[in-house]
Amino acid sequence: MTNVAFPPARLRRQCRERLRSIYLGLKRQQPSQPIPTRRQLEQLTANVFAEYERAWPWLEKAVAQFGGTHRKEHVLERVIHNRAQLWTELDAAAVTSVECYDTGLVEVRIWLGGGSIEGLRVIEKRVEAWARLIGAQRLTILGRRGWLRALDGWNEMAVMMTKEI
Repeated sequence: MTNVAFPPARLRRQCRERLRSIYLGLKRQQPSQPIPTRRQLEQLTANVFAEYERAWPWLEKAVAQFGGTHRKEHVLERVIHNRAQLWTELDAAAVTSVECYDTGLVEVRIWLGGGSIEGLRVIEKRVEAWARLIGAQRLTILGRRGWLRALDGWNEMAVMMTKEI
């Protein structure tokens, strides 16, 4: 396997552009908000990637457990394009996504997570507060049954079954 730089230049560029668009949106809402320079955007981009690199070992275990549906760059790309959200604590990390159903139900799904249970409980509370803020009516976790014992207020809704073919 060839040694490829991570993150690829394409993702670094996309992240920098995404951060710039966020700041431009803030500037429209708050005209006094300064627009970061290219150097500042590059530093913010480096910070995003450094935090992702720090969190990846925890997330990688979750990806591996559920059949290798994503690779490291796939998850990062979803985060950069705001199709997923990265949540971190000192000793844990999680990734969420938002699902809007045809009925109008909005669900925040915690689909990757790992690290200490204490850190994940803190993340869960932050995710719940954010989900309420964006108008979500439900949180879901796709994970092992052990999470039912570890987290308060959760109920088993279904069993996910797979069959390799």
